[in-house]
Amino acid sequence: MSWFDRWKANRRQLPLVRPWAIAGPVLVLLLAAPMIRPLLSPGLIPPRQAMTLETVRSILRDGTLTIDRTRVLDAQSAYYNGQHFFSLDAPAFSIGLSGVSRIIEWFGVPIDQNPVLHEYLLILFAITLPTALASGLLYRMGRAFELRRSWRMVLAMSGVLATGWFSYAVVLMPHALAT
Repeated sequence: MSWFDRWKANRRQLPLVRPWAIAGPVLVLLLAAPMIRPLLSPGLIPPRQAMTLETVRSILRDGTLTIDRTRVLDAQSAYYNGQHFFSLDAPAFSIGLSGVSRIIEWFGVPIDQNPVLHEYLLILFAITLPTALASGLLYRMGRAFELRRSWRMVLAMSGVLATGWFSYAVVLMPHALAT
């Protein structure tokens, strides 16, 4: 038997993908993707999320955190310093979202021409995907407790779905990332 035949025989014995390990992130993505807010109510955006999205738009267009006066929907969701409007959310969140938004625009979905699809993709890639990956991380952390794979999956899914973390994974808020 040649070395290549031995290598092929040993390769067949090794599992290429562990289904329990990827089941958590896949399940979170399957549950969250149809529930992301722009799909359920495309025109109705909460004022605070609108301010975050406007900050992302101003970073993309102007390179500043100031929001155009005409695009401010609710004065209670914005801070006015006498000259400019700013979002009440932390600027680091908007700056991080602007990087993801720039990549989405590079793939051909501009924020001005198709805002609903752009916002959907922004939430999917910037908030829902990290939440799904966190469920995989919780699964891996279950090894510290020496749990069987099925119990690690229960731990990971309950850590994401039963704690309220999942509800923030479908809206444009920094709470899922902070968790």
